[in-house]
Amino acid sequence: MRRFLAALAALAFATATHASRYAVISLIGDEMLIVGAAQGTGQRIDRNSRTYVPLDDPVIDKTVLLAAKDALERTTGAEPVLLFGRDRRLYAMQQRLMTEGQGMEGLLSYIRPLVKDTGARYLVLFTKARREAKMQVYEQALGNGMAEGVGFYVDPSTEIVIREKQQNATGFVSAYAFFDVALVDLAKGAIVGEQRVAANRATAAPNTVATEVWSGISGAEKMRMLQEILREEVARTVPVLVDQSK
Repeated sequence: MRRFLAALAALAFATATHASRYAVISLIGDEMLIVGAAQGTGQRIDRNSRTYVPLDDPVIDKTVLLAAKDALERTTGAEPVLLFGRDRRLYAMQQRLMTEGQGMEGLLSYIRPLVKDTGARYLVLFTKARREAKMQVYEQALGNGMAEGVGFYVDPSTEIVIREKQQNATGFVSAYAFFDVALVDLAKGAIVGEQRVAANRATAAPNTVATEVWSGISGAEKMRMLQEILREEVARTVPVLVDQSK
């Protein structure tokens, strides 16, 4: 882990010496949230269970950073500066702003010291978002309550019809990623573009229940499910922000 962080820091320093136009910071990977859907929960009363799982390995933020690097290199031809928000106060401040329903402009003064020596003109900032937990399950949008950041929504009771197999399943498991991508003009100290992401991938198994599906998915596979969503959404949103900076 130490070698990985040192290598990433070295990459950021080496890239900064070339005065890259873009820097990238991800603040979504300190934990994941497991939401357990409560039976009979109405949309206005959120009784879902929530389990926050700390992630000591920065695999989520690393996935976002490397996907953003690929997207920026494809769209601009230049290599960006990749930075970790290793100060835990950044994650705590992000959580407070999200809980209070505020925008992420309040983070900029805390982030400025991280980017001041990079020579970058723009910052691509990834932050968690709290959204309604509607998961796309085949042709239906299912779920209730709220979810945030990255994690899994586990519904143990909703009856699902898997049409291509003409079979039924009880409940579903859905990996999800709810986050915002902001383009910050560092000279102005202002957010000048933003993309909102609410993406998920649901899994249901015929003639079984969701709790069995959940326990049958290995930890490594669960992480791969999240990483696939992140790579796809970063590749989709970053080029849009690049266009906004032109």
